[in-house]
Amino acid sequence: MSNKSWTDDQLAAIETKGTNLLVAAGAGSGKTAVLVERIIRLLTGPEQLSVDKLLVVTFTKAAAAEMRERIAAALEALAEQNPQDNHILTQLALLPQAAVMTCHSFCLEVIRADFYRLGLNPAFRISAEAEQLVLREQALTKTIEAGYEDEKALLPNLADCYGGANEDKGLRDLVLKLYEFSRAQAEPEEWLAALACYQADEAASLPFAAYLKQEILKQLALAQNILKQTRGEVACAPELEPHLAQLDEYSAQIAALYDPCISLERLCGGLGQLTFAAASRKKVPLELQEDKKLISERCKLVKELLKPLSESFGRRPMALMLADLREQQPLLQALVRLVSNFGKNYAAAKRRKSLVDFSDIEHMALQILKAGGGEEYRQRFAYVLVDEYQDINGVQESLIKTVSRGDNLFTVGDVKQSIYRFRLADPGLFMAKFNDYGQGQGGLRIDLQANFRSTAAVIDCVNGLFAL
Repeated sequence: MSNKSWTDDQLAAIETKGTNLLVAAGAGSGKTAVLVERIIRLLTGPEQLSVDKLLVVTFTKAAAAEMRERIAAALEALAEQNPQDNHILTQLALLPQAAVMTCHSFCLEVIRADFYRLGLNPAFRISAEAEQLVLREQALTKTIEAGYEDEKALLPNLADCYGGANEDKGLRDLVLKLYEFSRAQAEPEEWLAALACYQADEAASLPFAAYLKQEILKQLALAQNILKQTRGEVACAPELEPHLAQLDEYSAQIAALYDPCISLERLCGGLGQLTFAAASRKKVPLELQEDKKLISERCKLVKELLKPLSESFGRRPMALMLADLREQQPLLQALVRLVSNFGKNYAAAKRRKSLVDFSDIEHMALQILKAGGGEEYRQRFAYVLVDEYQDINGVQESLIKTVSRGDNLFTVGDVKQSIYRFRLADPGLFMAKFNDYGQGQGGLRIDLQANFRSTAAVIDCVNGLFAL
């Protein structure tokens, strides 16, 4: 064990057991050191665990290699202090084969152990990106051509709506994007089917209603924070009163609308009634010019933030918008069928060549685990530890959940460092645990707030930006 001095929060993250843990750790908070120390104490503490009883998941090969090196360095230091401790020497010998790996590497291990359950050629290989592009284009062309031959597929209508000016390029791009996004979900077909479930008489019954309401409220809260912060940054001088009145008017409108219990219909109706008064032109003394400019800029920012919401959801009665959605349902169902058929054709093309892509690897592993293989891994691993948890997607979340037991999962991350949305990472999964665990539901959240890397000036600046 390290002789390093730990903060109380770090020590709690290292030592707490018997529950799922989410460690929300900002940049410079020592999260990797905490993760490594937790592993070392599991190996050398009272439990005397073997390193092959741990599953440590990272998201890049470089991160996995670094984690393995850190664990090895810590064990070597302990071995020098305790040369007669055979347990530590055994852990060093086992470490190269330990399950310290990327999520995809773990999935491959699962598949290679049970490939026969999938009817998969054992000589399968991961396709190169160029191969994937060729097979996708071929499968997509086949799918669209078959759609034009089937009147029920509504391909001409889809092409008119989504094809764009360049023949059906827009439709092809949309099919590929929807396919990719669906593959980041644990149940792709179910996710696709939910896209076209628009037979609703009220907004609350729409499948995306809760998400839409949450996003609108989030934008309202952000706007309110901007106005509140601006109020605290400018002087309370009488000469600024007309300009401060604009801030207060905006704030009052938002406060009247912001209510977590409000219905989506009322929320959208309220968005349509928002008004943004023009900035006052009344002159102020020279020493207050910067304050006036700041008020004007922040009010403009709030208008730019809320105007798209008002125009998108507040200009028409909800009943008419629901009617529009119901009319679009046949077309959306046709689009979902097109995406689903493309997925089947693409999968068949890969299967003929014994190829898989990274998305296949995740779904195949999940299929094996859900079909009974999960119990084997739950018995094998005493603890599951996941680094950079903010960058997982829905499939990876299901994988992790399937191999953990409900009280032995340790996850660490920082939503502010989520940079892989373009790879379909879903930071909402991190935030869901952040909120639930913060209320003691499903696990425990520990916040590492101390920063050991940056100066106070940098920290204050970054915190100020994220407070907007």
